[in-house]
Amino acid sequence: MWKGLPVDEAATVNLPTVLIADDEHHIRFMLEWKLKSHDVRILTAADGRTALSLAQKHKPALIISDYQMPYMDGIGLVKSLAQDPATAEIPVILLTALEHRISRDLLADTSVEHILRKPFRPSELLDLVADYLAAYRERHREAA
Repeated sequence: MWKGLPVDEAATVNLPTVLIADDEHHIRFMLEWKLKSHDVRILTAADGRTALSLAQKHKPALIISDYQMPYMDGIGLVKSLAQDPATAEIPVILLTALEHRISRDLLADTSVEHILRKPFRPSELLDLVADYLAAYRERHREAA
């Protein structure tokens, strides 16, 4: 089972965290590999329940989640995140091959910021991630 790329925990403790939740191993691997150059700590989950647990524990700066996952789908994940004040504001980028099944009403009161249709262009997703991380870093610089 894929455990993720090796991470030096001490070197990443002060970096923003990005959580990648997708049941497709190759998607998790590709995103993790591409994000390595963004100075982030990366967590991965293969299902929605694990992603929710990781989000509650680590409070990531951004979540990239698939819509279709076992145990809890992406909609269940974002709705669960919205129920917890500690995770309700975490921005989410939702990836899906079933965009036609997702309405704005379904996502009401969640922190889904973007929906990207699979297959997506990695460069498009990386541009979005860079924008969110820049905003996150700016907020934390002002708060310091």
